[in-house]
Amino acid sequence: MKRYTAKYVLDGITEADFQSWKHHPVTKIYHRYLRDFERLLAEKQIGLLRTSQTMPDPYVTGEFKGRIETVSDLADLKYQDIRSFYTPEQEQQEQETEE
Repeated sequence: MKRYTAKYVLDGITEADFQSWKHHPVTKIYHRYLRDFERLLAEKQIGLLRTSQTMPDPYVTGEFKGRIETVSDLADLKYQDIRSFYTPEQEQQEQETEE
């Protein structure tokens, strides 16, 4: 899989731009939805545990846990998370030189 550089993906978007986006009214609604959805998933998992006669299938409980963590990560996304996910430009150049 081709890894893009942070500079390419961000295309001039600064941390200030990102913070401005986070405080936009539409983005606030989106983040509220993520938090509410995260809470709903947790409530469903608790409901499953309360009503089960035996321990639920580990796959099912693991799926709940994974979905809850993913939604939480998306709700808490930071600019630095995006920057660090993509390969730094210098590292990308070194990889291309080695190939």
